[in-house]
Amino acid sequence: MADSDFPDDLREAQVALHQAHAELRALGKTLPWAAVPHEGWARPDGHRYPSQRPNRAGPSAVGLICRSVGS
Repeated sequence: MADSDFPDDLREAQVALHQAHAELRALGKTLPWAAVPHEGWARPDGHRYPSQRPNRAGPSAVGLICRSVGS
């Protein structure tokens, strides 16, 4: 990429941004979909935007923190 006129520091910053975004997405995939217990759902077959989530039972650490901050 040495033949580009784009500044090296901005290219490096963009690479760092892409790496941080990838790490954030990987972390997000390890977390439960809901911070607090929640009934799951499944949209009917043929729905324009198919989506489903399983039941999320029991408190999580994030849910406990959210409740303590909110009270």
